[in-house]
Amino acid sequence: MRKDVLGTEFDDITLSDAVDKSLQLIASGGRGYTVTPNPEIVMACRKNPALPTP
Repeated sequence: MRKDVLGTEFDDITLSDAVDKSLQLIASGGRGYTVTPNPEIVMACRKNPALPTP
């Protein structure tokens, strides 16, 4: 399921799912990142180009 935070969509997963996905990514040699989005983070990323775009 996806959640919308100020027009930016994020995967809505449980902590257990996040751990499982992280372990799968590590095992496959992949790369990624985890965020805990909220409106303040989305707005900060929009205002500051040095921050990653969600």
